[in-house]
Amino acid sequence: MVTFGSEHNSPMMEPIELFARNRTPLSEKLLQINYEGACVVAAHQHLVAQGLSGYVDKEGDAERAKRDEFVKLGDELISVI
Repeated sequence: MVTFGSEHNSPMMEPIELFARNRTPLSEKLLQINYEGACVVAAHQHLVAQGLSGYVDKEGDAERAKRDEFVKLGDELISVI
């Protein structure tokens, strides 16, 4: 799972656009990788908040075989927002 980070210290709720080196826009492939990572995070948080097992178990092991399920659930959760 991959997600991209940014630092946002402004109290303004401005949109954030991530760039690669030299302010190069992210490719569609990189945007997809980032979105799928965000979906996994959203699904994990949703399940754990309900007392269920998330993407990473209590031992710190990722449920890699279930990654696509987490992407699907996360996409559904994000789409509702």
